[in-house]
Order: sequence, then C-alpha cells, then structure tokens
Amino acid sequence: MPTIDNMIELSRLFSVSFEELLCLKEKKEPDPENLFRGYNREFIVRRICTGEMEVDLPEVFWQFSPEERMQVLNSLKRRKRKVDRELYARLSGQEQAFVRDILEEDVMTLYRTAKTGIMYQKDRRV
Repeated sequence: MPTIDNMIELSRLFSVSFEELLCLKEKKEPDPENLFRGYNREFIVRRICTGEMEVDLPEVFWQFSPEERMQVLNSLKRRKRKVDRELYARLSGQEQAFVRDILEEDVMTLYRTAKTGIMYQKDRRV
C-alpha cells in the first residue's frame, strides 16, 4: 500500500482523486454463475433482501441454502414484490405455500386451476 505522501503525489501527477486512485467508486457486481465467489454469503443475501442488488432470482435461486431461500422469499413478502411463474416453478412445496399470497395473477390462476381441476381465467371460472 502506498504511503499518504505517495498518494498525494500520484493524485497530483494524474489529476485524479484519492477515490479514483483506490478504485473506491468501482462497483463490481457478483457473477450470476457463482454469486458468492469472492463475497461473504450474508453480505450478498442482505443486499438482495434489501433491494440494493438486483438479480434474476429464478436464475440464481439454486445457489442459496434453504435458510437463505426463505430469507429472500420473506424479503419479497415484506417489500410486497410479486413472485412470477418462473421463480414459482423453482420453489419447493413449502416455499410455494409460503409465497402464495404474493403470486402474480397468472401464477395464481395456474395454482387455482391445478388445485381444483376447474379451469379459471383470471378471477372467473371458465
């Protein structure tokens, strides 16, 4: 690590701020193929749960442990975010039951049709 004096000289020489020299403004996002590589798992899960980090949940959901999956689903419920068809298909039976009240309308229609055997179209029987 360079000394403070060296940092000042480099900053003057290149006409850049300390933040730019130290690459503090760079926001490196995790790789969707391996979401946790190089990062603390709790850090990534917390960022997803708070909405600071947007990921394609259906594509990365398999990388979470069962506890992390429930944390993410619980955060979706708290933030009143909807669960779409693609994510719903990747959930276990227990997880599907947990998110039933935040399903997108087309997923809820599929669920009601599968459960009752009666064909529904939105909120009406067909």
